[in-house]
Amino acid sequence: LLHYVTPHRDVLLLAVLLMLVESAMALANPWIAGQVAGILLDESGVLELDLRQLLAIWVGILVAQGLLSFGNRYLLGATGETMLAELRSRLYDHLQSLPLSYYHQRRRGEVLVLLANDAGRVSSFVTGTLVGLLPLAVTFLGALYFLFRIDTTIALLALVLVPVFFVATKLI
Repeated sequence: LLHYVTPHRDVLLLAVLLMLVESAMALANPWIAGQVAGILLDESGVLELDLRQLLAIWVGILVAQGLLSFGNRYLLGATGETMLAELRSRLYDHLQSLPLSYYHQRRRGEVLVLLANDAGRVSSFVTGTLVGLLPLAVTFLGALYFLFRIDTTIALLALVLVPVFFVATKLI
């Protein structure tokens, strides 16, 4: 697997960086929403900005987050398809070098499934699951930090109940 990932490590690192910035912007959304709510409720906020400036910053963050998401999906899609093409080509070359007895021992569709589905799953694992773990962890830890700053009881409840929810959903 490292043989197919290593030539694309710069692009994958750039995608992780884009995901981290996107996660930071996603964490900024509730904070800005709180600032807007504070201005609308006539409470003093941390920032000395009026409502129009704050809304302009918020729209700018949302646009930047959308652009980062688009760029990230483009990079991961192109990299994943390149890796998939390389993997399928290597697999096809290997299948061509096997003796005929190999094919006599297999069912008819087994080799086609290997080429069509299994290679695609390896590629989607690298570009979809593996690359997204760090930004998801950053988002989770950032949200947990903000929850602890707001209310410790709610944060502890979320920390206990969210994993239970995911396990129950997986079982159902």
